[in-house]
Amino acid sequence: MKMYSLTEGELGELAQLQGGATVAFSASSACLGFALSVKQGFAFSENLSPVVLASWETWMVAAFIASALTALCGLGLCYKGRTRLAAIKAEMEHD
Repeated sequence: MKMYSLTEGELGELAQLQGGATVAFSASSACLGFALSVKQGFAFSENLSPVVLASWETWMVAAFIASALTALCGLGLCYKGRTRLAAIKAEMEHD
């Protein structure tokens, strides 16, 4: 097993990236859960006015979009963390 010495700043940076990814994926899950809950509510509702229906449909679509965007943000943060870790390893091997 190889060991790499990390500075406190590098360790903090990696932790922030992974923490940000966790928050992004959590927000994505919450938005997706909300959107699916609204969709399920439509299935069991009978007499909704067109105004209320349009309003909730707008919220549902916005939640689906927010879910996708925050998931992409989480993936981006994971990728950035992996590339940063690879860069740190490469710096250590060249010393």
